[in-house]
Parts: sequence; structure tokens; C-alpha cells
Amino acid sequence: MTVQVRAARSPADFSAVERMQAEMAEWDAAKCAALGCPADAVKGSFYGEDAAKLRSTFDGHGAMMLLAVKDGQVLGHAGFTGFDAKVAEVQKVWLEKAARGAGTGSLLMSELKKAMVAAGYHGACLETASFMHDAIRLYERHGFVRALPFRNAPTGLGPITLFMRARF
Repeated sequence: MTVQVRAARSPADFSAVERMQAEMAEWDAAKCAALGCPADAVKGSFYGEDAAKLRSTFDGHGAMMLLAVKDGQVLGHAGFTGFDAKVAEVQKVWLEKAARGAGTGSLLMSELKKAMVAAGYHGACLETASFMHDAIRLYERHGFVRALPFRNAPTGLGPITLFMRARF
């Protein structure tokens, strides 16, 4: 069976996102610590929402969490919320290791863009870390370019924070 992309809607869907976000938090914190940045700053700023909070954030008007699913297994996720009336903010992009390099990330980003356009957005912004090379290449392939900061980076994370924008 091929990978399907669908919106997260159920408590089980958001529990899967919560589990993957916990995995991502550990990976991200370890990378930050290795670069001399505060690991707890990244965890506190970008992670820690439980399934209920994730659902309330991404299951409403102008927001969505997409799941990449194969044979009933959630392989990854990507979401967006409204940054302003015309621009969405891409958030919480993550793929399980087994799903990387097979086009799943590109499929998720393509479907995410379609969903953002359908929600009325004309562009998107995102915040990532400079060490997330594969993610940055993925974003660039989908039209994102490096941009000026659209918010202050969390304390201690400024040197590794990268902002990107895309128009559609």
C-alpha cells in the first residue's frame, strides 16, 4: 500500500503526533546541547504539548495537522496555523526514520501547501534550526527561502534559528 496523507482528527491521531513530538524533542535537544545551546530552551519553546493541546491547536479554522500513513502506521506529520490573515505558519514537521528518503516528506509538504491554499493563505513562514539540513532542503524544494526573523528566537537559540518564507 502507498503512503496516504490525511488530516489528523481523532484523539488517537493526535496521540501519535504527541509521541513523535516527544521523540523529536529529545533529538532536537541533543543537537542543541552539542552546539552549546540550552536544550531545555528548545524543549520548553517548541515541544511538550499533549495530544489534547495539539488537537485544539491544529483542529480548528485556519489550521490543520496532516499525517502520512501507510498500512495504518503514522509515519510522520506536518501542520500549520495562521500567522496572520494571509500567511500560515508551518509547524511540527517530523518523519520517522524509516520514512525518510522515500518522498514522504515531499508528499506531506505538497499536501500541506494545498491545504494552506484551500484555507485561504497566500504564503507561509516557518522557523527551524540551522542543523536541520534535510528539512531545510525539503523546504527549499517547496519554495521556501531564507528570510528575516518574524519573531524573536527563544533565549539562547538565536545563533541556530533560521526563518524561512514562501509565497503561493
